Amino acid sequence: MSLLVGIPLLLFEAIAQSAILPHLRLFGGTVNLILLTVLCWNLVDERSDALGWAFAGGVFSDLLSAGP
Repeated sequence: MSLLVGIPLLLFEAIAQSAILPHLRLFGGTVNLILLTVLCWNLVDERSDALGWAFAGGVFSDLLSAGP
């Protein structure tokens, strides 16, 4: 995943995950878009830079979440 695609995509998903997805329930829980994106991208891409993308997605998610 290139930086020009990855950073805006993970930022958009973090915003959607904190603003929209808590209202959409699936079997009593919510979907973690960042986890699904990093997992799918790691399965498709041959380079193993998923740890860095998971860290960046986690930072975005933490900055935008309302939890403690």
